[in-house]
Amino acid sequence: MLADERTLWAWVNSPTPHELGLSLLRHGVSSGAAGLRIAVGPQAPGLAGFRGSLRDALRARAVAETAEDHNVAVVAFDDVAVAALLTSQSEDLQRWIARVLGNLAADDPGTRELRETVRVFLESAGSYNRAATQLHLHKNTVYYRVRKAEQLRGRPLREDRLALEVAPHAASLLRHRLEEHGVAPATSPG
Repeated sequence: MLADERTLWAWVNSPTPHELGLSLLRHGVSSGAAGLRIAVGPQAPGLAGFRGSLRDALRARAVAETAEDHNVAVVAFDDVAVAALLTSQSEDLQRWIARVLGNLAADDPGTRELRETVRVFLESAGSYNRAATQLHLHKNTVYYRVRKAEQLRGRPLREDRLALEVAPHAASLLRHRLEEHGVAPATSPG
């Protein structure tokens, strides 16, 4: 169904669930038409399933359109669900991000780099060595950045761990959407 001059909605119906080959779809889209983007909702049966899947695909689209990485051609809702579910309350989200991250929420290249280091450090179960390997840095650089991030945040990374993992991800995925809604990203103090 053509929704507007640049949006096509499609729903595939099947009597049994099928695994969607997202990696194959991503490869096909990346080598195809420039500017083509696909947002994918989760599989669900019946009319209610269609409605829910469409809502989720629209949320995934909103995240894809506002992500820092503009080269993402295929976005599955399940890959961005946390950020997508937060999009409807942008002002509340920005205030929450600021509370969780403190000055680590600033929108400048150096602070974004620190947030990325924190994200990888937390995903690496707090291992400086594993984070350094993934980031292609020396472990002392990771150590320095983690300490700097804790100083900016105003408290240790071990406090509010789940919130600390979600907030930077939401901040990077939704930065442009927050600006669209008139919510200015945090800036560095001073």
